[in-house]
Amino acid sequence: MSETKLPYGKPVKLLIDLQGFPDGRLVLFQIWRKKGGNEEKITEVYGVTKGGKGVGRWTPMIERKEILRVQEKTSEQVEEEKYYFIAKIDDQEVKSGDMVLVYPLDIYLEDKNKKPLHGIKYKITFSDGSTNEGKFENGHAKFPDAPPGKFELEVDGYEFVYKPPGKIIKAFWGKNKVKIGDEVKMVVDVKDFDDGTKAKFEIWEKGANEKKDLIDQIDGEVQKNKVEAVWVYSTEDVEGDVEEDEEEKGEPEYFFDVTVEEEKARSGILKFTHVLEIYLEDEKAPLDDVKYRITLSDGTVRTGRFENGWAKIENAPFGNFFLAVENYDIVIK
Repeated sequence: MSETKLPYGKPVKLLIDLQGFPDGRLVLFQIWRKKGGNEEKITEVYGVTKGGKGVGRWTPMIERKEILRVQEKTSEQVEEEKYYFIAKIDDQEVKSGDMVLVYPLDIYLEDKNKKPLHGIKYKITFSDGSTNEGKFENGHAKFPDAPPGKFELEVDGYEFVYKPPGKIIKAFWGKNKVKIGDEVKMVVDVKDFDDGTKAKFEIWEKGANEKKDLIDQIDGEVQKNKVEAVWVYSTEDVEGDVEEDEEEKGEPEYFFDVTVEEEKARSGILKFTHVLEIYLEDEKAPLDDVKYRITLSDGTVRTGRFENGWAKIENAPFGNFFLAVENYDIVIK
């Protein structure tokens, strides 16, 4: 059987010739992929016998992973990928010939003045050596059944300066801990995006049980391979989140997602701190010059002395704590 081209995303009829089978018998079609010397079964579909044939349908939805770019001819070879099916009825089976997937390809080009090419001739050479010639229409050159892999494109009167697609390198907070009410910077390192390219930040709260809530959105733009924006979360909002999560025995954490064109990335975790104030007095007076030892929710230990009844712990994480007081038979949780 000769090599057959299959259109991506469209139903394909699977056929086998039969003898001696009545209509209505089930036929099992196993779809196999061959790539890089390996073969793997990717799916199964059922068909039926009818009029001396076994008939089934399969819709190829295999993701195309090659990135198609306008570039000079290259000696790099695209790894060949082919498909076949095995049809089974009872203990009998038959194998098809090879099949290859073809894909719709839409190339859009503008000139340096941002005007779509129109009426300009092109010639394209695909990865399998086949060629196609035509003219751009409103910036587009469309090919309904292009083979996978790289291609070479020649355009009358134009030379290409290849610009790689933009990428997000890293997304991170300016600090991983910050006092409630203070500004915190969101920073994104990018590459190959034009200055002025729009970006969108989404700030999320992650509470107990991994529950996530979208709490804010901020716009930004690329400048000198960076996107930066400032966020302030109010004291009331943070304390409200803490109260909710303490009921669920957790501490809220914050992260942001950023989108620049089609690129997306997620930051690490941000936590808020606060000034923890504890007031204690005995039956006589407020505690003064009395040592304490406190274990905070993140496991860190602080020590100090009460002053006129007060112990103040700067930059304390939210959450439960354990407090031991010297010469007093008390432990506060």
